[in-house]
Amino acid sequence: MNEEPSSQLDPFSPTVLDETTELRALSRALQLAKGFKLIFARCNQADQRRSLIQKLRSELPSLNIQEIQFTQPIAHLLDALRGQVELPLRDALFIAGLEYSFPSAAEAHVTSVVANLNASRNSFPEVVGCPLVLWVPEFVLNAIMLGAPDFFSIRSGVYFFAAAARETSELVQNLMAGQESSLNSLTSEEKTERVNAIKSLLADYESLPADKRDLAAELRLRLRLGNLYIMLADYEAADAHLKQALDRAKNLNDLEAESAVTSGLGIMYRYLGRWSDAKAALERGLELSRQLGDRSGEAADLTNMGNLCVSLGEWEEGRKHFEQSLNIARELGDRVQEGLALVNFASALLEVNEPSKAEELLKKALGVAKVTGHRSIEQAAFQTLGNVYGDEGRLSEAENAYHMSWQIASELGDPVGMWKTLYNLSVLRELQGDLDGAQDFMRRSIEILKKIKGKELDSVLSLYADLERKAKEQEEAQKQPA
Repeated sequence: MNEEPSSQLDPFSPTVLDETTELRALSRALQLAKGFKLIFARCNQADQRRSLIQKLRSELPSLNIQEIQFTQPIAHLLDALRGQVELPLRDALFIAGLEYSFPSAAEAHVTSVVANLNASRNSFPEVVGCPLVLWVPEFVLNAIMLGAPDFFSIRSGVYFFAAAARETSELVQNLMAGQESSLNSLTSEEKTERVNAIKSLLADYESLPADKRDLAAELRLRLRLGNLYIMLADYEAADAHLKQALDRAKNLNDLEAESAVTSGLGIMYRYLGRWSDAKAALERGLELSRQLGDRSGEAADLTNMGNLCVSLGEWEEGRKHFEQSLNIARELGDRVQEGLALVNFASALLEVNEPSKAEELLKKALGVAKVTGHRSIEQAAFQTLGNVYGDEGRLSEAENAYHMSWQIASELGDPVGMWKTLYNLSVLRELQGDLDGAQDFMRRSIEILKKIKGKELDSVLSLYADLERKAKEQEEAQKQPA
């Protein structure tokens, strides 16, 4: 809340002044400010921020404002501003997008961008000789307060803006539109934007008095946030949000939500190699789907159970689950779930040495992907087709399939699809006798696995060591006289 009316007011009180009052106070502060002033505008929603800035411009037509919007992470705010601050200086500089520099709200206060704010606080007036307004969501404001207290101490004011109830309701509907499976086809940037929007909206809800909060909406948002984090391979953040969602679902006795959250946890545990936890969660999710008569959820849970069986080497059991899932999806006319089941069923068939049948299913999956526009199905189908062709010695076809898989995974920002495709290309290069190329692809795969802390990292590092040994032996052999 604005500090000007009373120095006794707590700037982090959840009590929020109405938008008109806060906007009028911010407008007055900008009119009176001379030289560098640090101002925080707490606003959780990008659309609301844009609307507020437009209102400021309308109310203060003579105020010359420069806006800088960050869309990628930065490590040092002052360095990022050098060269971007326009000369001659404007009357005010507005900054937005700092939230992209924070991997998670829990660790926001220990990030480099926050630490560097403290170190450079005395240099800001040299670079920004006008009022600097940082438009930030609540978790970024709290992070700066905790992690950069020296920087925060030089503030001239903090202004709080909360979305109106109607706007919040509309935003929830927009963010929750579409099935969870459709999120896979968002690009990396779109997923990140969705994550930031949901985190900001949750912050708005949680700042309200208890009797004003919509706990069911918070539950749905946290579930979607957890699923998005799984797709971005940020399993630590996914775990935190899904567990909170599970507790809320049980407190609300919402079996439908509990089923969805439990299934999400099962998927995450499988990615992490926590097999017993994955099995317990997926079995519970399947039990709830059947109890609720949710046939679509049952099909998805069966596919997930099949994937777990494949991970454990239980090929025939996995095959049964995929067949059941495929039958239900076709019965319901659910083309997306049909495509997912086809790809996963094909993977199981390949493991039991049925490449022809696997290829047939994958080509059907590609047809489904084309009709539905579901690019993650297309990516997975091409990746598995590459495996089929590689096993059959059709190496040029395998390479083409892997390159298609890589292109789509890169566009979608799918780290799991990316590292697996790079790994498969490494294997293919080794089969072709190109050990240098094999090492290059394997190195790139390892870089992604390290970033996402993939459970396969140790085994891939071991394979890379074998590649290095083979490359050295090949080099020594070539040095030997004929």
